[in-house]
Amino acid sequence: MFKLGQILSTRFDILPHKLCDQLSNLLDCAPLMDKSTIDDIFIKDFGVKPIEAFQLFDYSAVGSASISQVHKAILLDGSIVAVKIKRPNIDATLKNDIKQLNWLILVISFISPLIRYLKNQNVIKPNGFMDYARGRL
Repeated sequence: MFKLGQILSTRFDILPHKLCDQLSNLLDCAPLMDKSTIDDIFIKDFGVKPIEAFQLFDYSAVGSASISQVHKAILLDGSIVAVKIKRPNIDATLKNDIKQLNWLILVISFISPLIRYLKNQNVIKPNGFMDYARGRL
């Protein structure tokens, strides 16, 4: 539900500002993946370690978020690029988060007329975020 906290941190329209400010700490505090995890993911996807695919690969992340982290690398032709490494099992984690979020929407829709209305109008729809996330991954 880490992702839910991140999403809610931007919803000043429905949550108190103090709560959104607290939740916004989740936006940039994702734990960093270690070198062996990065190597394992890269080998699984490409068959080689990052240091074998690039002239230079910096294992220190430039940025880290809940879905992935970004590393600086230099291609064999000398071009500087950003390499995004998805977190292990992130697809399963997102699917589980979406199931929990859909359950939460269902429960809240019984309590809140606004949420029930938005759900009925397909503003909030089952798997809507999952469809959105798939396009981003």
